[in-house]
Amino acid sequence: MDIEHDTTWARYKFKFMQQPLIPLGVAATCVALVGATRKMQAGDRNSFNRQLLRWLRFRVLAQGLTIAAAVVGGWKISQERRAARQSGITSAAEEETKNAKEQAEKARFSSRMKEAEEAHRLETRTGGK
Repeated sequence: MDIEHDTTWARYKFKFMQQPLIPLGVAATCVALVGATRKMQAGDRNSFNRQLLRWLRFRVLAQGLTIAAAVVGGWKISQERRAARQSGITSAAEEETKNAKEQAEKARFSSRMKEAEEAHRLETRTGGK
């Protein structure tokens, strides 16, 4: 399903709504990295190892869950696409996008053809010199 959106943010919003756990997992991973970095910079030797290890373990957990969410979400989307293809159902947005792409390609072809015809006409008028 290649849906074109007006802006980059609209595309991001569409993808985030499609798989909401991935941005949450990325945010959790970033929080864990910032927490671990702050503990390393603080340098308190008494609680350093225990708290740092908690942050690093949280990071590993967050990354693992993010990857799992991406795999499950990708599998789910592929199943939906496969079901739609098999049933022959296409959404109105897909049809509109397909028609718009076809019209744009026809316009580009027509423009190139007119340029080629004009170039040919000029070449034959000047004798190919």
